[in-house]
Amino acid sequence: MSAAPSTDATRPELALVGRIGRAHGLRGELVVQPETDRPERFVKLRSVYVGPTEARATTVQIESARVATAGVLVKLAGIGSRTEAETLRGQQMFIPATDLLPLPDDRIYIHDLIGLRVEDEAGTLLGEVTDVMLLPANDVYVVRSPSRGEVLVPAVESIVRSVDPVAGRVVVRPLPGLFDDDVA
Repeated sequence: MSAAPSTDATRPELALVGRIGRAHGLRGELVVQPETDRPERFVKLRSVYVGPTEARATTVQIESARVATAGVLVKLAGIGSRTEAETLRGQQMFIPATDLLPLPDDRIYIHDLIGLRVEDEAGTLLGEVTDVMLLPANDVYVVRSPSRGEVLVPAVESIVRSVDPVAGRVVVRPLPGLFDDDVA
């Protein structure tokens, strides 16, 4: 597998579907932590883009994939040993965004949240979504605020009032002290 970034100007927009963890076994299988609600979709994939970032990811053929308790076990072409598999630890797996499965109307892909403006209900700009933390109780939006730095916003209905990727914004009703120093 080549580690060189793709320079193909026609490469599609990519979407994160998994993160490579440790090697599994001696023949180069990888334990992949899926970034999808449907890990069984890996079984049908024939190729993925693998790299430390989307910009540096290269196309790799999938020889086999199966869902297991620890994650998804994936065997990539060109990776034949545990030692070779360990070199991919921490890398990410992407697919073309056009290959994503459709979501119900009340759901949104994480990559569609990244970069959205965060505003309060009066329309005041509070920051921009830079990441989403998937936690057991609820997701948390990581928002870069010009005045507060990184702010963690619980993605719960009482705080996140609406998400509109077409308009490019998330409207929130922040808790006192979240974006300002006024704690009631």
